Amino acid sequence: MGLLRESTARENSAVFITVILSVVFVFLYSLAFPRTLGKELFFVAGTAVPLSEDLNQPLKPGGSFFRLGEHQGYWSEDGTLLQSLPLKPQMVTDGQRFAWYDSVGEQIVVEGIKGVLFQVKGQKYPYWSGGRLFALDENRLALTALGAAGQTLWTKHFSSLISAVDANSEHTVVGTLDGKVQVFDLKGNSAGPFVPGGSRVPVIFNVAISRDGQRLLVLAGIDPKRFLLLEKGGGDFRPVFHKSLTENKPWPTWLGFLDEGQLSFHEVEEAVIINQISNGAQESLLPFKGHLEDLHFLSSKKLILLLTNDKDKQSLVVDSLEGRPVLKVTFLAREVLLRTSGDTFLLGVDQSFLTMKLSYR
Repeated sequence: MGLLRESTARENSAVFITVILSVVFVFLYSLAFPRTLGKELFFVAGTAVPLSEDLNQPLKPGGSFFRLGEHQGYWSEDGTLLQSLPLKPQMVTDGQRFAWYDSVGEQIVVEGIKGVLFQVKGQKYPYWSGGRLFALDENRLALTALGAAGQTLWTKHFSSLISAVDANSEHTVVGTLDGKVQVFDLKGNSAGPFVPGGSRVPVIFNVAISRDGQRLLVLAGIDPKRFLLLEKGGGDFRPVFHKSLTENKPWPTWLGFLDEGQLSFHEVEEAVIINQISNGAQESLLPFKGHLEDLHFLSSKKLILLLTNDKDKQSLVVDSLEGRPVLKVTFLAREVLLRTSGDTFLLGVDQSFLTMKLSYR
């Protein structure tokens, strides 16, 4: 009896001390790291509209052109579908305008919300990048840069196939299958070429140029495949960070800048990697299944939206910049499209158009 009472007293004392220490820890933690509880993130579905019917209402400024499957159209700033028409030949869009090939006139036609803006005679394959229009030749061995009214700024011919093109308001960067990267200004003057090297097979998978034209991102080579960050020094670009990737598949891979050029992203097999520009070795991994279809960055909320495809099973994945999963929505579809406007998300799925809103509860 005496032993039992003594043991029980010691246990009660230990429990009491543990409780006190826990309370003190929580109190000190609250003082050192004060924070409010975060709200849970939801996607609130709005209206769903079929794309199969011809719809051609007057277009309002602030919206966006799109293409989805065999349809093209326009939605307003609030997500209302205003236009849904059969897809025109070679149609491509930067959101504010769209270009297509007119076989009768043998020309590229560029249109906006008020109709035709201009035509480009003798060109067939339009391409938008950085809000600027380009034309590729039939064999992807030549690229023509076009001005705001459709005038030719320059035309460049390459000895190897063009594998990647990116542009800002004043520069165009071109990657080719022979492993070369060239940068051209609005007059066609070249700051290059740059040859990454360091791989058994030279090839350029993708390129990206920052908005200010001071940095380049490059995915290049096989055995190993490499990610490079270059900065402008003098009249050319020089590598300031590079790393070898573990996968070597020769497939198109996503690449670009985020958060006003403070971050970069590049795709690897079943994942996206986010790098800090100031410290390329600091990275976050955002895994997913299948292939990346689209990527959007919500700067106000520091969220990454990934649209992925895994054997006709599509997923909308929302992650934090640190790689923490926030939300995942999975559905079956063959053709998908994702656009963002503030907290409104416009999701195209096969023959339907769905408006969704981001909400915290």
